[in-house]
Amino acid sequence: MKKILNLAGLKILPLIINLYIKTLSITIHNAPEKNSNFIFIFWHSKMLIGWWLFHNRRSAALVSQSKDGEILNKILIHWDYKVIRGSSSKGGKDALNELTALVRKGFSAVITPDGPRGPLNEIKN
Repeated sequence: MKKILNLAGLKILPLIINLYIKTLSITIHNAPEKNSNFIFIFWHSKMLIGWWLFHNRRSAALVSQSKDGEILNKILIHWDYKVIRGSSSKGGKDALNELTALVRKGFSAVITPDGPRGPLNEIKN
């Protein structure tokens, strides 16, 4: 039963989150140019809006290899991100190298520097 619920969550939750985000009214001031690449960071607690703001902009995202990361991976792929999987505790060095290579190819990098385990609103060392 647990396996069925996990599988349903991986299929249904990304759809629900996508629909929810589309109901929000978002105004962007001082938006960066679409044809330039940047490094965008935002805190983990604000990540859904942050990810949404930079979708469809030739962006690459760094996402953990956890189960929660798999849900985010599915959402970001739907939002046209190039997703790289890795974190400070698993596969981080290879993921960072891959992200750097994509930035050199003109992608913007989008990351949450504080991570899900914290410290909250502080860049992780």
